[in-house]
Amino acid sequence: RELSKKRLQEHVHAKGRELVLEARAAVVTLLRSKGAKELSEAEWEPLIDRMAKRFGPLFDERILAEDVTRLAQRIVDFMVEKGAIEPDANLLVEPESLLDPLRSIAGVEKPTFFTRLQARLEAAQEESVRKRVKHLNWELEDRAPATIVGFLIEELTKEKVDPAIRSEREAAFKKGLYLWKKQKSDLVKEMDSDLQVPGWGNIWTQPIINRVDMLATGVRTMIGVKVFGDTLETIQKVSDEIAVVLREVKGAVDVFPDQVVGENYLEIQIDRARAARYGVNVEDVQNVIEVALGGKEITMTVEGRERYPVRVRYPREWLDEDRVKNILVPAAGGPEMGEASTGRLRQIPLSMVADIRPAPGPSMIKSENGLLRSYVQLNVRDRDIVGFVEEAQRAVQSRVRLPAGAYLEWSGQFEHQVRAQKTLTVVFPLVVGIIFLILYLTYKDVADTLMMFLSIPGAIAGAAIFQAIWGHNFSVAVWVGFIAIFGMAAETGVVMLVYLREAIDKRGGLAAMKSEEDIKAAVMDGAVHRLRPKLLTEGATIISLVPLLWATGVGAEFMGPMAVPILGGTLVADEVIDIFLPVLFYHERVRRWRKLQESRRLDVVAPSAATN
Repeated sequence: RELSKKRLQEHVHAKGRELVLEARAAVVTLLRSKGAKELSEAEWEPLIDRMAKRFGPLFDERILAEDVTRLAQRIVDFMVEKGAIEPDANLLVEPESLLDPLRSIAGVEKPTFFTRLQARLEAAQEESVRKRVKHLNWELEDRAPATIVGFLIEELTKEKVDPAIRSEREAAFKKGLYLWKKQKSDLVKEMDSDLQVPGWGNIWTQPIINRVDMLATGVRTMIGVKVFGDTLETIQKVSDEIAVVLREVKGAVDVFPDQVVGENYLEIQIDRARAARYGVNVEDVQNVIEVALGGKEITMTVEGRERYPVRVRYPREWLDEDRVKNILVPAAGGPEMGEASTGRLRQIPLSMVADIRPAPGPSMIKSENGLLRSYVQLNVRDRDIVGFVEEAQRAVQSRVRLPAGAYLEWSGQFEHQVRAQKTLTVVFPLVVGIIFLILYLTYKDVADTLMMFLSIPGAIAGAAIFQAIWGHNFSVAVWVGFIAIFGMAAETGVVMLVYLREAIDKRGGLAAMKSEEDIKAAVMDGAVHRLRPKLLTEGATIISLVPLLWATGVGAEFMGPMAVPILGGTLVADEVIDIFLPVLFYHERVRRWRKLQESRRLDVVAPSAATN
């Protein structure tokens, strides 16, 4: 890790120089079209070096539009200083293109030179980092054997070891050592195990989807249990009980309930009897408490067009319990017995007219639909989120007794999948039924229509087998993959039946068949005729899907689970179509041919019997 960090830090200046050169190339290309003269590399070198030192660290964190604008403008100013081009306010304005009217009609904003340059620099930075990481991986592979052997020997001996022993072990260890790149999921697991803070849960998500989930469900974790009740104590008690139950459900991690109560407050109760005894007005006591603890706005300053309120209160270090007790309160009336009148306002400590004590209270009060609300938040690891929610709901329902007026609501990312499943349970059977009806109306044959759908069970089996092998949990992406393979399998079955029916029709139909061998030959001809294009189609599908199984880029978390059932269903369903479908078609046509022959025999026998 230290080596990786060091190498990447060393690359900051070089990468910054590459980005500055990329920006210079873009600016020079634009200005050359406006008549700019060429400058030599010797003239450019001082500026490139200064800009690399200035913008390299900035671009290493993030390429911002304002930094790109400053860099481009500095390059233009340099060319103006060198006399390469005349100064003009529109030097960095791109000329009109043929697509601009179309963009205006479509309501699409025209990209500026700076937005194009920013995208170009981001792409260049990504390519530079990719190349650097590639070389860094090679260096780590070369250094790994010596480093790991050194760690092992150090742990075993805890003493300085002969370098010869280390070199010998390094050579032997290097032969069997294999390093592989960590995926995002591996990095998340490692960070999740190392970055643990008591009372806090880790949420690994992306900024946009996190914001969307927060607005849609109100929770930042994968699952949130909303606890509604009449009192804060009730919902806190129920939340703690639910958290205990959820921690025992397989797959639950980062389970933590909101701590509704537990905050300490300084409670001040004015004793009216004592206040009257000392001649203190209750309103004066309240004003003192307001100014001392909360602050009070006394005036407003005017600075040009801006206005700022001035609030007076005691410093925060004076707001502890002992000092609040000694806050002075004005007391009206004359001197006490035995005292001489001085004419000055008499003041007494606040503790003489009020009871001051710390009291527990809510740290935060949340409400929804007029009821108090608390969350029990958790994440799910290595399990189907919908299946987890169903099991967790059963566990909570059986073990947690809700008091009167309290109820629960389950919220989180699983709601999207539940809604999708509800939609699919209605849409999918409806679509299958419509397809069946269309095929029946087309071919007017129930048996053939059923055989066309025979590939669907094979596709389901293959998709389920591959899903189990790859270990993907059910999600919306997996459901999309299942739906896709259903359609592909049904389509392939239709094509196979079309070829088989055409092979029978080319020979004059069943009526022209002399024996079952003729039917067999026709079926074989139709199946083999379909085999070559089907294998080509299947091969192209498999070749296109296999890279998705190991994809790591943007969208891989959805494309991978979707590709697994498609690939498995394609392999199994095609074998079902190639092997079983022609066999079933053959037996069905043999059955019809025998029935046809039997009816012909009866037609011949009936006139003979009538003649006799």
